[in-house]
Amino acid sequence: MSLEAQCDARVLITGADGFVGSHCVDKLAARGFTNVRCAVLNASSKSACALVSHVQKTHGLTLKLVQCDVL
Repeated sequence: MSLEAQCDARVLITGADGFVGSHCVDKLAARGFTNVRCAVLNASSKSACALVSHVQKTHGLTLKLVQCDVL
């Protein structure tokens, strides 16, 4: 698979607003992935908003948050 095809692939990171998940999102954005979705428990939480803000400022990528209900 070419690098361009990889960067167009859709990726879902669960727990994206956590420590490990946020680093995974940051690395994907740094490598040029543009179709990144982030699964979080609360899309309006402080950590989710900080993640979106950081990735937007650093990489110019707008993340798509998916709020998950574990119940």
